[in-house]
Amino acid sequence: MPEKKKKIIRVANRQGRRKRIELLEASGKVFARYGYNGTTVRDIADEAKVQPSALIYHFGSKENLFQETLRYHIIENGQFEHLFDAFNGLGDNPEPQVVSNTIYATLRGIYTACHGPRGKVANLNGLIICMLNDGGQLPNKMVHKLGDEMMSKRIYKILRTINKNISDMDLFWWSRQFWSMILYTICAQPLILAQSGEKKYSEEFVESLAFRSAKACCILIGLPIPKADDKWKK
Repeated sequence: MPEKKKKIIRVANRQGRRKRIELLEASGKVFARYGYNGTTVRDIADEAKVQPSALIYHFGSKENLFQETLRYHIIENGQFEHLFDAFNGLGDNPEPQVVSNTIYATLRGIYTACHGPRGKVANLNGLIICMLNDGGQLPNKMVHKLGDEMMSKRIYKILRTINKNISDMDLFWWSRQFWSMILYTICAQPLILAQSGEKKYSEEFVESLAFRSAKACCILIGLPIPKADDKWKK
């Protein structure tokens, strides 16, 4: 009898996790489409084909649901926590060129997750715009805090090793430029595509975007230009 109870609990937990993911998938679509203020719990329930009470049961409130939606889509599906993993294996005193190439590889991974065409995370861009526009302070702080923590743990130490004169203020503004380029490609995507003559972000365009962004970041702190092919032509 005890063994059967354990199995029933495990099955119930598995079913609960599956249902939770289904609800977060539905909320990601709706929040990305209509924004936080334009979305109701009923809208998400209709998308998920459940009663609104099911959402309240799992998440408690619309605000909690939004925060968990961001966590699921941006941090888990977007692999936000692993964006800077490439820096982990560089050692204590890497060559500047290797650091530049790693910055490029990191940006290419981020742009691929945001824009594809292969590897794009569904609803990621819409949720980021939703978070910036009307998500409130807490979701913004949650994601930005995570981004700053990852940079401070992985990149700042390496940059200080390469450039002994770099200050905390230099690193602060360097990281702001790093993230601002990423957010600009999300928020201003229609404008960028109109200016580039592209209908969508092609694979070559994404790689060019990553190279140009990495080049600007590297020049700003005295690193060499990354070694990468820039095949996109306007």
